[in-house]
Amino acid sequence: MHVGRKLAASAALGLVLSGLVAGPASAARARPGDADHDHMADSWEVAHGLDPTNRADRKADPDGDGVRNDKEFRRGSDPQQAPNDGGGFET
Repeated sequence: MHVGRKLAASAALGLVLSGLVAGPASAARARPGDADHDHMADSWEVAHGLDPTNRADRKADPDGDGVRNDKEFRRGSDPQQAPNDGGGFET
């Protein structure tokens, strides 16, 4: 019986330590330079007039072109400038 407790305690300790080493799942997805965890680099947000501490701005569309800020970031387009070619991208 005493051995069973030691094994259980050892297993529990191993789980705790593995969690401390690996960290929470959200930390694995966090990117350096992304304070609000919106998957847009803080430097890009600042350069384009967005708030690097406001996660909600990822869903905004300040230029009204139908493309959210997070998609503008991935595409490398300017979220403040609507495309002039009608195709959804700046030229």
